Amino acid sequence: MTQSGEKSSAVLKLVRRAASLLMAAVMITASAISVSDNSVIPTALSVSASSTVEVAKVIAKSSYTSTTTAVRINWNKVSGATGYRIYRYNSSTKKWDKIATIKKGSATSYRNSGLEAGTAYKYKVKAYIKIDGVNYWGEASSAITASTKLATVKLKGEARINSSATHPYNKQTSALTIRWNEVSGAERYQIYIKGGKYDSWTKVKTVKASKTSYTVTGLKRNTTYKFKVRATSSDVKGKFSSVQTLKTARIDYDQAGWKAMCRIVYHEVGMINSSVWDEPIVHVADCVVNRYEAAKYLNDSTWAPYYKKYSSIQDVIYKSGNFMSSSRLTKDGATYANCTAKVKLAVYGALYNKVTVSDIKHNKKIYYWSNTSSKPTSSKVEYTYKIPWGYFNIWNDYWG
Repeated sequence: MTQSGEKSSAVLKLVRRAASLLMAAVMITASAISVSDNSVIPTALSVSASSTVEVAKVIAKSSYTSTTTAVRINWNKVSGATGYRIYRYNSSTKKWDKIATIKKGSATSYRNSGLEAGTAYKYKVKAYIKIDGVNYWGEASSAITASTKLATVKLKGEARINSSATHPYNKQTSALTIRWNEVSGAERYQIYIKGGKYDSWTKVKTVKASKTSYTVTGLKRNTTYKFKVRATSSDVKGKFSSVQTLKTARIDYDQAGWKAMCRIVYHEVGMINSSVWDEPIVHVADCVVNRYEAAKYLNDSTWAPYYKKYSSIQDVIYKSGNFMSSSRLTKDGATYANCTAKVKLAVYGALYNKVTVSDIKHNKKIYYWSNTSSKPTSSKVEYTYKIPWGYFNIWNDYWG
C-alpha cells in the first residue's frame, strides 16, 4: 500500500471512531430524565433516546377531615402510578418539606398526625411511576390547605355556695361570671349571651387565650341568661360549648351577708336537719330574702321604713332588732360552720328563685314566721306546721 493510501485508511478509522463516540453521547444525554426534585440522572440504557415517560399531575381535593392533632388530605388517583409523595409547606424555612412517600398507586389519601391544634397546613402531592428501578415523577399538585380542629370549650359549673366565682360579691343582681377550661391551640375565646335585652345569641366579648373566665355586667336583676363559649385561632373556629343557664340574684350580698342569712335560717328552724323541717327551712329563707328585697329594691311601704337605712343584709339581720345579733346566734350554736347543706341550698334557692330542696317551690309573697302554742286562724298565715312545742307559722304579711 502506498503512503498516501495508508494515510487515507487511518483518517477513515478516526472518523468512524469519533462518530461512534458521538452517537453514544447523544443516546445517553437524550435518555436522561428527572427522578427527583433537584437531580438529573441517566435512565437504563434499555430505554431508547426517543422514548418518554409521562406521569400525570395529581389533582388534590380541597375537602379534608381533621381532628385536633391530625388532618387527612385527599386526591384523585393517577392512572398507572406506582405511588405518591406528600409535601408540607414549612413557614419558617419558606420551603416545601417532604413528609411521606406512599408506595401504593391506588392510594388517594394521607393522614398527617402529630400536628398543633387549631392550625392551618398547606400540602402538595406528586405521583411517580417506577420503571426498571427508576422513579419518574409527575408535576406536583396545586397547594391545598387543611386545618386541625380546636377542642370544644367545656364550661365550669356554677359556684353556688359561699363563693363569688360565678356570682361576684355585691354585684349578684347585675353580673355573672362564665368560666371554662383552657383549650390547646386557642388564641381567643368568644363569649355569647342570650336573655334579658339580648333577644338572640349575641357575642358579648372576645378575650385572649390567657383568660379562662369573663364577667358579664350590666345585666337585669332576677333574670335568667344563657351562655356559650367557643375557642378560635387565626385559622379555625371551634365548636360552641354546651349552653349554660345562669340567673342574676334578687339581692346583692357579700360573704358576710351570705353567712348571716344561713345562720339566721338555721337558728329559726331549731337547728334541726330532719326532712320534716324541709318546708320551714325553705320558707324561712324566703322570708329573709323577701323582706330585704322589698325594702331595698321594691321600696315596699311596709318594709322600707325598717330596713332601707341598712347598707347590707347582715346589718339587717344583726342590727335591726327584727332578727338576732351575731353574738346571740353564736351563743345559741348557730355558727356558719354548724349550718347544714340543706340550709345553704335553701338560702341559695331563695336568692335566685330556684327549687333546691325536696322540690319545694319558693314563695316571694311571704315575709314573717312565728311560733304559736295554738294553730292561728288569721288570713295572713300562708303555711302552718305542727311541731312538738306548738305550731310554726309563715305569714304573708307583717305578723300581728
